[in-house]
Amino acid sequence: MSSVISVPLNTASPIDLVKTLMQNVSKDFQTKPAAERFSLNVPSHLLSALNMFPIPCATYLNELNSVSGQAMLDKKLSIKAVGSRTGQIILVPFEALGYWSYISKAIDAKRKWMKALIWLKGYELQSPALSALTQEVFSLLKQVYWTDSIPGISSSISMTELADFLLDEWLLDSHIDTMLLQLKACMQEHSIVHNQHIIGCTTLAQSLSSCWLTNAEDNSKLYDLKANYFLWTYGAKLAETRDKPLWFIAFSAPGHWTAVKINPVQHLISWGDSLGKSMPVELNNSTKIWLSHCLQQHVFKYDTSYCVLNKMTAICVQ
Repeated sequence: MSSVISVPLNTASPIDLVKTLMQNVSKDFQTKPAAERFSLNVPSHLLSALNMFPIPCATYLNELNSVSGQAMLDKKLSIKAVGSRTGQIILVPFEALGYWSYISKAIDAKRKWMKALIWLKGYELQSPALSALTQEVFSLLKQVYWTDSIPGISSSISMTELADFLLDEWLLDSHIDTMLLQLKACMQEHSIVHNQHIIGCTTLAQSLSSCWLTNAEDNSKLYDLKANYFLWTYGAKLAETRDKPLWFIAFSAPGHWTAVKINPVQHLISWGDSLGKSMPVELNNSTKIWLSHCLQQHVFKYDTSYCVLNKMTAICVQ
């Protein structure tokens, strides 16, 4: 039997990936509990032969991984995998878990990119004026690997996460951080603008939401002990400049992102939710406590006046 994968996956672009024949995902794995899939017998098939056989679904694969350590301690030598024929059982080495995980990710990426490319093509048909831009996107997608990542201001976004973005799925931290890095790049082209602002990352907002901060208001030792890299770094930038506003993005439950601006000159914390929601009390309080530690300034006021409400498009403007 020949392999069902038609191109090398490690060099496939997202465009190649959607054209690649992938292995089937078999429900037959789930006929046994994951712990019972391990055997004391030696493997009957080499790892190189696994591309001829079905793979388990992602959920069951997680279950196999969770019990594989105990299986090794129990001196199990192989995994009872599903063969190409109904009822066939083959014995494969433990390394199959890594291989199946890779193929499972490829299958998921293929599914997402198929939908994303359909969306992109439809967008081009609906907006002929943007035809050149969409063609440029298609061209770029032929030049990258589906396993590549795009750098962000504090984290990277995988190509599969980029497909999620095109599918109009929920925004992730990595999406936001990637756009913030692009914003910084644009600002650097205008040195005057760049030198007047500090751009933070989503991890800063997450760090400010840490519950321990509410107990650190009058406890500098607790702050020194628990403050992470992002609190220290952006706190130091504010303390060093004293006149540059800090901008970052925070999640506004249940499904919205909000711009936050710290103005160290006017002592204001601005919350720019275009849907009109207030800053969470915990985040507001912990931000003030953070500022009191890094700026030695306890009087910061809460402000919402700089954001224009726009319930139709949820766009914030200053």
